[in-house]
Amino acid sequence: MTRVQRPEYPWAPAALLAVGLLFAVSADAQVFMRAPQLAPALAMGGATAAQPNTSAGVGQEAALGLGEGSAAWASTALPYGLTGWRAVRLQVALRTSQRDGLGLDAAHSGIEAYDEQRLRLLYGRRLSKSLLIGGSAEIMRVSAREYGQATALTFSLSALATPIPKVWLGAQVFNPIQVEVAEAPIPAVLRLGVAWHASETFTALAEVEKDLERPAQTKVGIAYQPLTTLTLRMGFRTSPMRIAMGADVRLGRAVALAPAAEWHPALGITPALAVVWRNAASSQYTISRRQASAGVWYICQNTSAMRSGSYFVPGCTMPHTVTVPTRMP
Repeated sequence: MTRVQRPEYPWAPAALLAVGLLFAVSADAQVFMRAPQLAPALAMGGATAAQPNTSAGVGQEAALGLGEGSAAWASTALPYGLTGWRAVRLQVALRTSQRDGLGLDAAHSGIEAYDEQRLRLLYGRRLSKSLLIGGSAEIMRVSAREYGQATALTFSLSALATPIPKVWLGAQVFNPIQVEVAEAPIPAVLRLGVAWHASETFTALAEVEKDLERPAQTKVGIAYQPLTTLTLRMGFRTSPMRIAMGADVRLGRAVALAPAAEWHPALGITPALAVVWRNAASSQYTISRRQASAGVWYICQNTSAMRSGSYFVPGCTMPHTVTVPTRMP
């Protein structure tokens, strides 16, 4: 009987592909691969720059100013089906008030011989009914078995606006000063997006992303919620063309599973899975408007607290100043 010998370096195929991707980007290879996306964002083609909520994670820092409830996402992916390539991302959003919030974003991507880590501290704030701003500070670290490791610090700035009802515009610039790590520049990246939040059950998004080393990339995505326990997502992106889809399945008031997959015509399928936790108090209601003896009141998805008095309803397409009764029916 012929004995099959196990390869000495089982990670070699993933290593070759990762190196190939790095050098195929441009003549001057970048140090950092793209950070793995959360599964819900991957399913929408990564078009999250103008996302008017955090249903697919914190697409950009300004979204933390929407005042939505606290949430956490833990996501893992298997790039192109290669078992030797590890890709993990964790996000946490903390609502600090009706007008601002904090976030933590950690990402890891790499193979046995080479890996990258990113850690970001995010902040977003609402300046007015139609304008939100945000920013983040980021630590990036790259490690190669034969060459040691290097670390760099950078930052991002972002904005989110709704100039007309149901339409959102988003912008984000990453690493505007083009810091270097391991003597290689990390390109500045500009993202511009638009979203049509047609209803609480349907959102369409589009985005253009451009950095100094790559052609502009176009992203398009949609999210549709046919049931309170199910959200369907689909998207694509160019340069090169990739198609993605996924779903969010709620397992209770606070927990959901979000499987997703992206297809690359040359490299194959990237499966991903995220576990999502949301503050139960912030997700138990959906949009409605009723008349009560104490006046008009609104229940809005992602509203974590209802009280009497005039206030902004976080999570709505357009914030409303309303009066709610002390006792909810």
